[in-house]
Amino acid sequence: MKIQNTKNKKIILALMSAAFIFGATGSALAFSSDTLAYGHGGYGQGCRGDATCRAERQANQNMEKYNLPNRERGMQKQRTEQNTGQKYGQMRGQMGGGQHGNEEARTTEINKIKNSPLLPISEEDKDTLIYMREEEKLARDVYLILYEKWGANIFNNISKSEQRHMDMVKVLLDKYNLTDPITNDSIGVFTDENLQKLYNDLVAQGSDSLVDALRVGATIEDVDIYDLENAMSETENADIIEVYTKLRNGSENHMRAFHRELQANGVGYEAQYISSDRLEEILAGENKNKMAHDNKLNMTNRTNTQNGFANWFGGMQMQEQQSSSIFSRLFGWLKFWTW
Repeated sequence: MKIQNTKNKKIILALMSAAFIFGATGSALAFSSDTLAYGHGGYGQGCRGDATCRAERQANQNMEKYNLPNRERGMQKQRTEQNTGQKYGQMRGQMGGGQHGNEEARTTEINKIKNSPLLPISEEDKDTLIYMREEEKLARDVYLILYEKWGANIFNNISKSEQRHMDMVKVLLDKYNLTDPITNDSIGVFTDENLQKLYNDLVAQGSDSLVDALRVGATIEDVDIYDLENAMSETENADIIEVYTKLRNGSENHMRAFHRELQANGVGYEAQYISSDRLEEILAGENKNKMAHDNKLNMTNRTNTQNGFANWFGGMQMQEQQSSSIFSRLFGWLKFWTW
């Protein structure tokens, strides 16, 4: 009887061992296939945020080291997807945070001007403010028409900035109790006859071609910078100087943007109102901004690389621990059946 029992136990052990080997072989083959798919599937086969898919992929990566090259490719794809998602999220977050921060900064600046004491203001200052209010409207209106004509986003984006410029000048008009020249805010309507004629001429020029439209944009910014700098040189009112400086800085950014678009279309722009040296100085500011942006981007990339390595190394440690746990259970099972 004892011999029979021993024989039965050996048969059961043999059957269970065979089942285990068969199951392990199937798992290894499935793992090889899965990791190969993850390694070569591309973004079209990505998890797209699905929790079950991510869990299955993580489970595959945490198995024993069968087919190490394929497994490494699978891990590399996961890291690539994570980095891409992080960069996109950071970009969107920075854009959203930057816009929110800019709005808060503008509100703070406006309130500061509104609440500060009245300063001496000359008749020439008053006339200039009234003129600047409509000149900024001219820029906004021309860009809106050219955007409707050509569909180039640069006109739509800068038209919004020109609206903010209009609002800033309106703050000064209200503070110093000056009459707003804009009685009709419709596109293309101006109180100043010279600005009305200039508007008509610029719209006509910009309607010939996209390149002509971009050249019109550069011309408007050229005029704005020229008028603003002349006005700043002739006033002692700190409120006016502060607002005009911000408007001038914005116009310089717009000039650089139009210049980039013109260069992309194989043409350039020659200064018509400001000097050629002043134009070169403005365009040189683009290189400084680009260098600052590139330095910030490089720092971000180095940080992402360090974080990626730390995450990968931590994942490897976790896999080693889980693999050790699997083999511990296996050896415990074999020990139980050995007597």
